[in-house]
Amino acid sequence: MADATDWQAMDDYYWDGPGGWRICRVRVDHRWQYELWSGNGTRYGMEATFAAALVLYDRVMAG
Repeated sequence: MADATDWQAMDDYYWDGPGGWRICRVRVDHRWQYELWSGNGTRYGMEATFAAALVLYDRVMAG
């Protein structure tokens, strides 16, 4: 299971994670959303919270 401590905050808008994965905070329809991106540049989804993006990361990694 991913832990927030596995992710390094680079600034207020993105976090670098294991294996080149990244979570980016973006503004959509006047709300903050968190996108999960793989190391090769594929966007895997968007979640309402950072914690939910970590859960999405776990699901993607579990296959």
